[in-house]
Amino acid sequence: MAEALRLRLPELKAYHGDESLPVVAEQEFAFDSAVLEQRTGDIIPDVVCRKGGRSLHVEFKVTHACGPEKIDKLRAMDIGAIEIDLSRYRDVPLEDLDQAILAEAPRAWLHNPRQVGVKARLKENERTKLASEDRRAETLLNGLKPIPQGQIGEFERLALSAGLADLLATDDESVGFLVSGREWRAFVLMHFAIRGTEFLHQRVFEGIKARRWIAEGFAYVSKADVAAIQRVTGRETLPPWQSLWGFLSRLQSSGFLNDTLERGGYVAGVKLRKRTEAWRYELEKPQRRTDELRALFDGIVARIRTASLKEGLTFDGWFGADIGHGVVPVETIGDDDAFMDISDRLAALLRGMSSFPARADEPLGFPVIKDLEIRAEARREVEARQEVERATRARNEADEREERLRTAASREMAADIVSTWMEQPQARLNDLCPREAARQSDSSYQRALYALERWGANQRREVEAANRRLDLLDKLRREARAAFRNPEHADLWVGSSTPKLGGKRPEDHCVDEATYKECLAILADIARRRR
Repeated sequence: MAEALRLRLPELKAYHGDESLPVVAEQEFAFDSAVLEQRTGDIIPDVVCRKGGRSLHVEFKVTHACGPEKIDKLRAMDIGAIEIDLSRYRDVPLEDLDQAILAEAPRAWLHNPRQVGVKARLKENERTKLASEDRRAETLLNGLKPIPQGQIGEFERLALSAGLADLLATDDESVGFLVSGREWRAFVLMHFAIRGTEFLHQRVFEGIKARRWIAEGFAYVSKADVAAIQRVTGRETLPPWQSLWGFLSRLQSSGFLNDTLERGGYVAGVKLRKRTEAWRYELEKPQRRTDELRALFDGIVARIRTASLKEGLTFDGWFGADIGHGVVPVETIGDDDAFMDISDRLAALLRGMSSFPARADEPLGFPVIKDLEIRAEARREVEARQEVERATRARNEADEREERLRTAASREMAADIVSTWMEQPQARLNDLCPREAARQSDSSYQRALYALERWGANQRREVEAANRRLDLLDKLRREARAAFRNPEHADLWVGSSTPKLGGKRPEDHCVDEATYKECLAILADIARRRR
């Protein structure tokens, strides 16, 4: 290293809070000189590198890092120093360590004289930033208008009627709302939590914004601005987003809300549901019943297949119309008996339209009767078309089976007898001819193929028997000529009737191996007598 006079310096940053500035960028630095173990005061560094009038102490970590006492001395002397970690190179020979020391080994700053100045800049930057944020906070606060006091808003009134007055009070100081804290907190409770559905902090906040209850500039306030507002006011004042978060958190911790951990949302807790159950049931009854009728309406309309019949058919139009016998659905919402009657009749109609075949006992304001008539006509047309298609398909399949059988027969027999065989009834085919059997069904076609195979097998057996008879007869003639020694006498014997064969001629009697041997025995007897 003393000869190389160059060294990779690691990056160094100075930090203050969340801010940072670079002190030294990672770089390969060239020095004027390098001296080993030269004392500086009461410190003896491993290497001292010099550039102009500046020095850099280099320490090597082999088994132990540089101790805090030594680091404190370096800082007190304000001398730049880095530590190079050679612990992983302990088994490498000293003469092979150059590249590891110069560039490859891990290294870190122990002290850099420039750090103090950079940290001072960071602190000054922070003071400037805080002053700017405070001025912005003052501008936001000065633009606020006072909130009218003593007035009870729409949602606070609902919350009071539901017995939730104690949940509206809080010691938190909010800033940035254009309505009282009791009103926006009542809005959260009445329009989100007590419905029992999951909701997110963001969704609640958007609902408050939509009502224009947040002053300009306070819709989203950064953490820095929150801190500035609190510095300017001297109180733990919270803007809308943080105030809402605190309110939801208190409701959750007290059991009025439950958090849905997987999705980061909330649902109404048991305590809130129980406290508002009776009030909520009565409050939501009209909407619940309307929704029930809407679901039945949608289900019935979905089962009307004729699109033209559904044109202009809407829930609102049906809901306010006379659907028969003076019944208007909207007028049944507040009457328990009337509502139960209409909902039961609609459910029955929905079941009928969902069954097969669909049916409708009464239309109840829907074009279901006409739809069923159109369906029935369409079904008859489809069935007629399907019947024609089935007949055509069956005929084509029968033609194909007949042709396949005829082709197979052409391979087994002479062309002049194919047609005769195809039209000849057979007992094994239930007295059908092969052509009729092939056309009847796949199974009958298979039986006809089997009959064809049997016919072919019989034909082959007859040919084999005829060939075998000719061979035996030829052998018999040769034996006869050997026995008579006169071909004419031998041929005469073969073609003449013989009493020992029951008057049959040998050429007629010799049809297999057994009859051939009978003829040979007679021939042998004749040969003995001739000797």
